Amino acid sequence: MRKPKRRLLAVSGAFINTRSLMTYNLPNRSSWTWQRSASLLLPAILLGACASLEKAPAPESTAGPPPEVEPAYPDLELTPELMYEVLVGEVASQRNQFGVSADALAQAAESTRDPRLLEAAIRAALRAQRPVVALETARTWAATVPKNRRAHEILATLEAREGRVDASLAGFLAALSLYPQEERADAYLHFANLLSRVEKAPSLAVMQSLS
Repeated sequence: MRKPKRRLLAVSGAFINTRSLMTYNLPNRSSWTWQRSASLLLPAILLGACASLEKAPAPESTAGPPPEVEPAYPDLELTPELMYEVLVGEVASQRNQFGVSADALAQAAESTRDPRLLEAAIRAALRAQRPVVALETARTWAATVPKNRRAHEILATLEAREGRVDASLAGFLAALSLYPQEERADAYLHFANLLSRVEKAPSLAVMQSLS
């Protein structure tokens, strides 16, 4: 009898046997091997989780003014628990098990309040069709990094999706205040593009208030 093929997950040059990950029977998180894996692989896994969710139906567009420069994020404490949650979120997303991915990344985001994980959790929640969870996470993201205009834009768009015109307007105004004066005309076009994915009534109400 042939041995079953191992499923391998490539992470920045390293390979992990993911056969057990597909059923989420991960190694004992207190084991020395698991703790060593956490310290070595978490940075790459974190980048992979965010990258793998780029195709999620997040309320964003490449159109508009130049993107803001990414801030220097603080280092995360490389705990086995965090590694476990992010790794489960990554693998579950690859397997189209979006509910499992959303649960795992929500736990990681809640425990760390790391902006990268918060954004990944929003994307995962949207893929899992959990708009209320995505909205609550976006509120946490915007509160955690109040100088991040992207966080305010996504929050404002999600508020509009829920028909919360005043909250959406506040979010877009917060984002607008973070644009240089010379980019604000493009910012309005960018906001209109974001709102084009929202139902007509709330999107028109927001844009009329912005103009």
